[in-house]
Amino acid sequence: MHRALRIQEIASLIANEVEAYPDLASLARTCRILSEPALDALWSILPSLVPLLTVFPADLVKRKSYRDCQHPTYIYDFRRPLTLADWTMLKKFSRRVVAIQPDLSAEELHYDDGNRTWLIVSEKALRALSSPLTPDPVFPKLQHLEWQSPEPRSFSILRTLAGPSLKVLDLGSMENGFNNFDGVWPRARVWNDLTLQERVKSIEVIGELGERSPLMNVFKWMHDCDPNELRPLVSRSIKAWNYLTLLDVPPLDADALAHIALTPHLEEIWLNLPIGSAVTPDIGLQGAIFPNLWNFSLNGVFSESADFLDALGGTMSSTNIYFCTYEVGGASDLSKLFASVSRHFSPDKADSLTVVEDFGGSQVKMDAQSGPGFEMTISSLRPALRLHRIEKVYIDLNRTVVLGDNDIIELANAWPKLEELVFNVNRGFVVPSQITLKGLFELLKRLPGLKTLGLEIDARSGTGSGTIPAEPLRHSLRSWNMLDSIVGDNVAEVAEHVRRLVWYGGFRVKARKFGKQWGQVFGILGYQLSEGLF
Repeated sequence: MHRALRIQEIASLIANEVEAYPDLASLARTCRILSEPALDALWSILPSLVPLLTVFPADLVKRKSYRDCQHPTYIYDFRRPLTLADWTMLKKFSRRVVAIQPDLSAEELHYDDGNRTWLIVSEKALRALSSPLTPDPVFPKLQHLEWQSPEPRSFSILRTLAGPSLKVLDLGSMENGFNNFDGVWPRARVWNDLTLQERVKSIEVIGELGERSPLMNVFKWMHDCDPNELRPLVSRSIKAWNYLTLLDVPPLDADALAHIALTPHLEEIWLNLPIGSAVTPDIGLQGAIFPNLWNFSLNGVFSESADFLDALGGTMSSTNIYFCTYEVGGASDLSKLFASVSRHFSPDKADSLTVVEDFGGSQVKMDAQSGPGFEMTISSLRPALRLHRIEKVYIDLNRTVVLGDNDIIELANAWPKLEELVFNVNRGFVVPSQITLKGLFELLKRLPGLKTLGLEIDARSGTGSGTIPAEPLRHSLRSWNMLDSIVGDNVAEVAEHVRRLVWYGGFRVKARKFGKQWGQVFGILGYQLSEGLF
């Protein structure tokens, strides 16, 4: 054997260069010098806990098949309690694990013929692995853990998994149970089935994570349970973390919010406000907060999101601003939200604004917001116009859009750097647009960098003589979703005006309700309507 192979670093480099699992397994059996580095590489990243269960003796692990499932599904469970010898065997391999992703308790096997198989670790097995019989850590190297569908009563396994080395913990969405398995696995007891005492006990380990894993960088847990049960536990851990870069969590208490607002490393934050949650106590921060943040996302009813920002106080320098709600709000919510945005985000930093109402196709919710006052007008939008460096605006609401030529001219003057402007791409403006071809021309003239547009117009007006200059307008627009833009029988006249708006070269356009007429317009110009935009 070459003496270079006796150097541990060289042996490790060789093992890390081998990609295929069978090759690593063969390398591990070659000699003692290469065995340990090869085993480290072989077990460093696991798709789930299933590979570790295969190292146990046959009298311990059982695998049960569910034949009535949409796809072949096998559930791993234990026949008997774990012994000290079992734990010793497990640690021989678990001590090498650096990451478990994408899901601790489930693994999906794909085959070339398109079929797939699910391998599931039972809740009972997870709970059995929550009480090690040895004092030293079972996963001393674990840095990255993803658990997409944690069941409430198996959360205690985090005491086995979470140690000082853990830096990334993604707990997915508990309320979804096994929904991402297409219903193939009978759901275990979910959150709402448990008593208050059971719920509190099941998640108390969350409050211990700050001490167990003080170097946490990324913590994600989307959860819609009662915030009064969850907020103290999550907040306790977050207040112990000083190196967070990404956070995706339910509501936090005032002290935790104040802590992360001054954390120098935080780059992304996703906060989820359950419907009707109590407004965050007035923190009243002053000056700049979240000094290194580039993405701020808040899910919640728009009025409550606005109240949250006002209670938090301070000014954020986030470049990306995102708001989403899944529930019906009030007629004035939108104006209130934009006003709060204008107060709490730096106009010199923000370059992307997204506001979405996603009702999941619920007709009841859509009908609830179809009455008078549920509109987006320039008045409701105007406070956000002070964000003068905005480059991308995506607003998709379950409200009517009432904008005219003067309104979009004001918008273009306020946001001269726009590259993408999209309004109500899913529902359309609902009422006939008040924007004409003349208004569209003025918009494009003021926004030379605009590449993507989702905007309705009414081409039945604004086509009079002299309304649009004879020379074609040179601009950057490449994609225009016309939504339900109206065009009448004056197809040839409209085509002549549109010709002056189109800068030839890779231009794509899509229309819906008046697609046939617009097809005739663009057919005259030598274009075809596109599909799949936005």
